[in-house]
Amino acid sequence: MKFKFNGESMVLDRDMTIKEYISLLNIDTTGVIVLVDDEILPKEQLDILIKDSCNIEVLKFVCGG
Repeated sequence: MKFKFNGESMVLDRDMTIKEYISLLNIDTTGVIVLVDDEILPKEQLDILIKDSCNIEVLKFVCGG
């Protein structure tokens, strides 16, 4: 299965949820927003399977001055 993650082309050889994939990459989900095909995905829905040709973006917000 091919998809894009933060603008990079990725390939998975098995079904995986978005939550599993983010965890595999050791991304802390505190203060992040996940978009799938330009739609915000609520954190409660991160257990959906990654679909072929989808575009996933993980945005982390930081405070600063």
